[in-house]
Amino acid sequence: MILIDALYINNSGGKILLDFLVYEIEKRNLNAFYLFDQRIRKSFSSVPKERKIYMKATFFNRLKFYLENRSAFKTILCFGNIPPPIKVKSTVYTYFHQRLFLELPNETDLFNKSIFFAKSVILGLFRNNTNLWIVQSVQMTESFIKRYNVSKKQVVVLPFYPNINVAFTVKTEKTHDSFVYVSNGSPHKNHVRLLRAFKTFYNIHKRGALHLTLSKGSSEELMAELEDSTAKGYPINNHGFVEREKLAELYMNNTFTIYPSLSESFGLGIMEAIDCGCQVIGADLPYMHAVCEPSIVFDPLSEDSMLAALEKAVFGKFEPSKLIVKNQINDLIELLK
Repeated sequence: MILIDALYINNSGGKILLDFLVYEIEKRNLNAFYLFDQRIRKSFSSVPKERKIYMKATFFNRLKFYLENRSAFKTILCFGNIPPPIKVKSTVYTYFHQRLFLELPNETDLFNKSIFFAKSVILGLFRNNTNLWIVQSVQMTESFIKRYNVSKKQVVVLPFYPNINVAFTVKTEKTHDSFVYVSNGSPHKNHVRLLRAFKTFYNIHKRGALHLTLSKGSSEELMAELEDSTAKGYPINNHGFVEREKLAELYMNNTFTIYPSLSESFGLGIMEAIDCGCQVIGADLPYMHAVCEPSIVFDPLSEDSMLAALEKAVFGKFEPSKLIVKNQINDLIELLK
């Protein structure tokens, strides 16, 4: 039996990938058991009760589970970045997809810095409890090996992602000078600089629109900046949290996706946007170049650089954006089998 240990996954891009992984495993009728975070108890109702457990995502709950089941599984995939807390007899694969374990932008607040530091230390302590590490890009491989001093032979690149469903989306003509940024409001997502750069662009040219997907959990500084901007009449539309089924429509209504994030593990939104025909205006950082050839790049720490990128998008010439990664879900499933 295969164990999918996803105890530390409950939201954002990791949850999207988990949904896709479970779908692919169940579609193939593999003999799999799942360890899920209780915060996603409403998810995966199609998986039989006897093949899943929901529990509070704590270290001690996970330790207890492994102590009680150390010989129960032939293969284990730890999908939440951290290997088992004990040595087990199974073949263990650990999918590492959290770049914030490797480096933290200065914008990260003290609380989150403490959390990621603690998790990074735990990962280091348990790094020998896995047979193989799976990462999403070559660039992640290099950073991971340097940070945790593991052998290159122990790391394999197997990116996977669900294709966004555009087949049933009503196609509309894209608004030429409109920009969309699908992201939560975490500080490292760099929304405040983007808002200020866009407002400068609009003040100069009196054109353009910016679409965001910020939910209630965003920082007070960011929400204050957003409220002030909309109150002053800037064409900035916050759609709030958008269900994945509706994302294709949002992408397809906009010509550009702008991506100022200071750190990304994979950048799922970049791939989704390109699938929907958007051109990428992106931060000139390694994560961006690991997944695509963007049309325009900028310095994400400079509002002036963002402004120049916006102006080039509307008034200049550029090459179409291209994906440079492929979906290797089949390779991952074969590894588990």
